[in-house]
Amino acid sequence: MKKFYSFLFAAVALVGFAACNSDSTEEPAPAQENVGKMEFTANIGEDTKTALDGLNVTWCEGDIIGIWDGTATQPFTATEINGKSAKFEGMAALGQAKYYAVYPYVEGATCADGVWTGVNFNNNQEAVIGTFACGANISFAEAEGTHLTFTNSLAVLKFQVPVACKLVEFVANNALLVKAWGTDENKMQPEKDYYVTVPAGEYKLTARVDGYLSVASTKTLEVATNKIYNLKTLPAPVESDWGIKGAFTDGNNWNTHVKMYKETESLFVVKNVQGKDKDFKITDGNTWLGGDFALLNKWCNTFDGPNLKLPAEKCDIYFDINEKIFCIVEAGTKVPEIPYLYLNVEFDGWFSDNARFAVCFMNDDKLKQHWYSFNGLTKENRIGSVPCFGGYKYVVFCRMNGRNSTNNWGNRWNQTQDEVIPANGNNMVTITGWDNYSWSKK
Repeated sequence: MKKFYSFLFAAVALVGFAACNSDSTEEPAPAQENVGKMEFTANIGEDTKTALDGLNVTWCEGDIIGIWDGTATQPFTATEINGKSAKFEGMAALGQAKYYAVYPYVEGATCADGVWTGVNFNNNQEAVIGTFACGANISFAEAEGTHLTFTNSLAVLKFQVPVACKLVEFVANNALLVKAWGTDENKMQPEKDYYVTVPAGEYKLTARVDGYLSVASTKTLEVATNKIYNLKTLPAPVESDWGIKGAFTDGNNWNTHVKMYKETESLFVVKNVQGKDKDFKITDGNTWLGGDFALLNKWCNTFDGPNLKLPAEKCDIYFDINEKIFCIVEAGTKVPEIPYLYLNVEFDGWFSDNARFAVCFMNDDKLKQHWYSFNGLTKENRIGSVPCFGGYKYVVFCRMNGRNSTNNWGNRWNQTQDEVIPANGNNMVTITGWDNYSWSKK
């Protein structure tokens, strides 16, 4: 099976029954004078999907096929439909030794010995309950008389949506494979079956619902032209009060609150935010959170601070509502796991006088400083953790005044040195004395 590593379907002619033949040097066939009305009987082969009616495959009312009569592709319209069989009428050159046919009719398409030019896959398909859009599946036939049996060149994906929506985009290898669309008046509905056609190949798909929810298929789909593939029902997105506001919405207009959607119990996301270097803040509708850094593929801290800036033209922004930290990735890519730093207090002296524990992160010149408390670190639970934030170079582990919850240097009782955050995998500091400690990997 051929693997598809890139997808440029809207502009690529289908091969096999349809292929580009731009190098042909044959002279065009002379105009035929013996043109008259013709009728073709067209049957749907077992491997062909034209429109679905339950488990049956049928022609659509109003279907038009193209007949190549040696001079041009002529339109033939369905006049009688009986399930898999239909009669098509039109005008074409009479008495040809062989006729070639394509579904749907494409004005200007040409054919040379069964090789079609100008017949392209349409990756923008209307969503219809129980079937796919008429004309979405390209099929071909040939006959020495007027009895045609069509064979399809595309495969079929079956899917359902989690919520009423107007757009589902199927993405393969970060490129759009196909999209199904509805309208404000006729949205796609949950628990209904919808279908789209795609070129045969091997895909690992991601489905996006109205640009927000994104879920990857669990395995590669080996898509052949004689099968229907069921894509797993997508989990329903849950809106959060958390979201983002910023200049990305409309210049300097900060009025639009773009809501985040729940992916796990603590992780929320807003997809496809556009506008490199545009200012934004994270908000729950009332609280506004900025920060020191907004870096690609790095978890960064938030606080009541300066505006953040989008680091790429198209971004997905993830936010952990427990840790109050965020990570920006390029749209459609995977978010990394949250890295942590650990403090292991083996020395009992650091627990004396009801002390508590915190860390201070500092940038290169140590002018930007951010404190973060260890919660629940006790003699019974001697190892605590904090997220390791992107953008900072140094970290200081501190024993703090337990009678004052404010983190600052005045409330610090003991500390480590200003430690460069290790790049060798070490992520835990173990305290073994008042001034003794060491790094290791947890």
